[in-house]
Amino acid sequence: MGIIAAHGMTTDGAGEQGRLRAELHRVTEAHERLERLHRLTVSLAEVTTRARLADLVIDTVMPALGGDGIALIELTASREAILLAAEGIGGDALAALAQQHVGQGAHWSTSADSVIGAPAQLHGYVATPLIIDGTEIGVVAIGYALLPPTTAVFRGLVEDVARQLALALERAASYERLDHERERAEHASRAKDEFLAMLGHELRNPLAPILTAIELMRLRGEKTLDRERTVIERQVRYMIRLVDDLLDISRVTRGKIELRRQAIEISQVVAQAVELVSPAMEDRAHLLSIEVPKAGVVVHADPQRLAQVLANLLTNAAKYTPHGGRISLTVHAGEGEVSIAVRDSGIGIDAQLLPHVFELFVQGRQGIDRANGGLGLGLAIAHTLVELHGGTIHAHSEGTGKGAEFTVKLPRYANTRPSKPHMSGPLTVAGPGLEVLVVDDNEDAAFLFSEALKRLGHRVIVAHDGPSALELVRNAPPQIAFLDIGLPVMDGYELGRRLKEGATGTRIPKLVAVTGYGHSSDRERSRDAGFDLHLVKPIDLATVLDAIGKLDIR
Repeated sequence: MGIIAAHGMTTDGAGEQGRLRAELHRVTEAHERLERLHRLTVSLAEVTTRARLADLVIDTVMPALGGDGIALIELTASREAILLAAEGIGGDALAALAQQHVGQGAHWSTSADSVIGAPAQLHGYVATPLIIDGTEIGVVAIGYALLPPTTAVFRGLVEDVARQLALALERAASYERLDHERERAEHASRAKDEFLAMLGHELRNPLAPILTAIELMRLRGEKTLDRERTVIERQVRYMIRLVDDLLDISRVTRGKIELRRQAIEISQVVAQAVELVSPAMEDRAHLLSIEVPKAGVVVHADPQRLAQVLANLLTNAAKYTPHGGRISLTVHAGEGEVSIAVRDSGIGIDAQLLPHVFELFVQGRQGIDRANGGLGLGLAIAHTLVELHGGTIHAHSEGTGKGAEFTVKLPRYANTRPSKPHMSGPLTVAGPGLEVLVVDDNEDAAFLFSEALKRLGHRVIVAHDGPSALELVRNAPPQIAFLDIGLPVMDGYELGRRLKEGATGTRIPKLVAVTGYGHSSDRERSRDAGFDLHLVKPIDLATVLDAIGKLDIR
């Protein structure tokens, strides 16, 4: 028989109840620990910045661990300590303690004496390292007004929290590095685009008067040095294409290319492309054969851009086909698809290079003389333009020395009636000439452009800056003004505004921006500034006459 206790219960029964209460306490404590850890884990898992981590350490970690103060430091690769958070009683002292315990492992201070350098209210602390893959990346120190708990359960909770903090700190650092790298990449991309735009502008400026001079000689009917003039014109137009490719690739990489679609016969696009590449074909004595239906094959496309695709493919074939080689362009029309194949008898494409031919700056092997030339942009631009049209482009070659074939497939347009193509008129002026103002700080460009306009029957006034232009036309506003945008003293936008403000009666001049900047943002800005047209240098006289016709000046 058991011994009866004071309340009628055996000592064995009292001991069992005590054990049950203790077990229940442990279970409850473990459950609360898991709940706290779960909430912390969820919160810390969403951390993407060090600032957010610091807020969570103060607002969530410190109360979850029953602390009265907390400090968190991060360790750099060079073991330099960076303070991320310090809050509550003795925050600054805890930050110093965290630094002291770098490399020392976990430390529990249960002394009743105040922590050195801390307020009298702080009597103990816990400092524990934050470790990732064996590397200490930080230390967290939690301060207590009373002695910190020392139970195994609490120590386990602190270790769990330290692991979660380490993961959150590593993740925050990674996100911030990615953000920094993205910002650097975006900055570099913007700088590249600005550089290309400036480069295009600076290259187009000298090309403009050269092209105008050639056309002016043709207008004057000069036959001397005709062969040399033809060579100069061909090389200038080649330079213009290189500049356009540079600017196009900037627009391609930023997704800024805009298509002006219309229903058009594929034969018209082919004819335009062949006209663009004819000089290169003739220069290398290539035999070009074309098979295309004259009518009935319509695509919904931007004529200029699609012609650019085919011209790039033909130019690529011409570059890599030896002198006197064969090149063909064949169009096949299916029920819902148009297939355009460009084949050549050239040097072919190596199997290792074939999967990469549409990537930027990729070119076949060239000799030290770089006889084939180019920048490695044409096929990349063609690939993007075809995809923008909803089509596909594919390259095939049997290998080195066996030629190559590029096939473009486009949706066939259901509407079989193409848009009426715009035809540029001859280089003559219909009706009386106009009063024209030309303003350009490039004196050669201004002189030659004005001479060409005079040759076409217009009356031209020339100025090289805004104030001079305003003075020249103060009493006789022009009917049309061709204004360079990058003028000294007063830019073209301001000059255009003042010309319109100073106009009297019904004679308000039409404004045409003539500039080396051709991005869509540049066109929008000139339109917003009141310009009627935006022309990109270098411009030929046919384009100028076409522009004057569009303005419908009476």
